[in-house]
Amino acid sequence: MTDWSTCPAVESVPGRLSGAWVFTGTRVPVSALFGNLAEGSTVKEFLAWFPGVTESQVRTVLEHEVKGLDAKVKIENPVYPPHPVHPGKNTLPAFAAGELRETSQLDTPAIPA
Repeated sequence: MTDWSTCPAVESVPGRLSGAWVFTGTRVPVSALFGNLAEGSTVKEFLAWFPGVTESQVRTVLEHEVKGLDAKVKIENPVYPPHPVHPGKNTLPAFAAGELRETSQLDTPAIPA
C-alpha cells in the first residue's frame, strides 16, 4: 500500500470523503485516477473530466506511485536472491575440461567453512 502522506500533490482531510486521499484542493480521490487509467482512459481525458486536478498533480502522483513500487520490488524481489550456504561445501559452479559443472562433481577440496 502506498504511503500518500509524503506526496505533496494529495491530502487527506478528516470529514472530506471520509478522509480518503484526494488531490490537494479538490474532492477528487486519488483512486479515481488509477481507476480511470485501469479502465483505459488517458491522463488527458481524466484532466478533462476533473478540471480541478492539474497535470502537475497527476504527474506527481504517478511518479510517487512508481517510486513506491520500485522500493517494494527491490525489497520483495532482490535482483540477486541469496544463495543457500552449505558450510564446508563449495556450491559454486566451476569449469572442468571446458564444461561448466557443479563443484560437487569435481575432485577439488571444498571451501573451508
